[in-house]
Amino acid sequence: MRAIHAILALAFSEGYTHTTVAQITREAGISRTTFYEYFKDKEDCFLAAHNQLAAALVAEVERALVGSEGSQVLAASDGPQALAAALTALVSFAQREPATFHLLTHEAMIAGPRALDARDELMLRIEQSVEAAQSAAQTQDAAEVPDIPVKLVLGGAVRLIGMSMRRAGGTPESSLAELPRWLDCYRVPAGKARWLELTRVDSVAVARKAPMRPLAPRPLPRGRHRLSDEVVAGVQHERILHATAEVVCAKGYAASTVADIAAAAGISREVFYTHFKDKREAFLKGQQLVFEQMIAASAGAFFTASTAWPQRVWEAIRTTTAWILQQPTLAHFDFIEAYALGPSDAKRVDENVLAFNVFLEEGYRYRPQAAEVPRLIGEAIAGSILELAAFYIRHDRAHETPGLLPLLTYVILAPYTGAQAANELIDGFLAAAGQALAERA
Repeated sequence: MRAIHAILALAFSEGYTHTTVAQITREAGISRTTFYEYFKDKEDCFLAAHNQLAAALVAEVERALVGSEGSQVLAASDGPQALAAALTALVSFAQREPATFHLLTHEAMIAGPRALDARDELMLRIEQSVEAAQSAAQTQDAAEVPDIPVKLVLGGAVRLIGMSMRRAGGTPESSLAELPRWLDCYRVPAGKARWLELTRVDSVAVARKAPMRPLAPRPLPRGRHRLSDEVVAGVQHERILHATAEVVCAKGYAASTVADIAAAAGISREVFYTHFKDKREAFLKGQQLVFEQMIAASAGAFFTASTAWPQRVWEAIRTTTAWILQQPTLAHFDFIEAYALGPSDAKRVDENVLAFNVFLEEGYRYRPQAAEVPRLIGEAIAGSILELAAFYIRHDRAHETPGLLPLLTYVILAPYTGAQAANELIDGFLAAAGQALAERA
């Protein structure tokens, strides 16, 4: 239907947030009456487009997994190569159908909870196809496999392709052809694979003794008080930012209003407008506040320690997961709602994501082989961790993220230390955490 093609084109050029029903009908060359005969609203139209277009992406991956005579794509008969074939297929699809890939994977994060559910279902279908191909291959014990969860790799690839498309102005960069090399960093004998599943440990054993707890907004005293105007304004500003996070997490950016935010902050609309000119400015300032709190906690753990680089990576990830555990609403605001403003602000969010690569810089000097790791892999790692954290937060499982610490540390370390050395380091970290826990008991 023409409305499907219209919302596809508009989501790519304008973003879902800034697309209206009027634009869709005009682009499609149909009346509003006709539109509402088929769709309840814009969201309904988007979901119809997502459901229809998702099948094409799944089919692309499944063809790559099955292979065909004369195909240059690796067939699933070689089990360890199935995941690499899926990555190649994702990149190829994004290069050939950038608007469709963008709608399915990026705009679906913005279009509301039902669209996020549809995106989750799409990712699950691809994940299950890859896992089925790997199982059907009946890989022998002596063969090597990429020892990393399929879900984590696919999530990282989708995030990386999206960032690459925005950086290049629409079509993925040619450097993404190197993406399957990411998997080579995790290859181990199949019989020694350890991280094929989303392995978690007892979060109590690895949690920080006193995780950093960002300050909650301060209350204003009721009635007459002696606070200066400057202090009152500071408290109001802070409360508005926290209220913006709460409201957007509860209702989504598009459905949130200034009145909602003012009510949640315990102020009037007039007071809101003395601090911010509109909802968008409050959202941006709130996002920046949350990001700065999280990066400050992570960087504090990483840069203040005098231990070796792998240990400091462990501490930075441990602090980040502890922050998520302590602040699930702020984490939801930062990880789930970050791209809500649409294309005009997406690159800012990408830059925040890639800011975590500062923790990887020493990795390139950890051993001679590490210098050869493509920078693309660092971006893929950042995307994979973001995608996995967002999945757990969105599904009310933020409390489980500290238990992912060993897996996430392995994903970061292995390309630079080697997979075997990463496992040995993690075993040492876990033993030290267990001993510390026993000493505190």
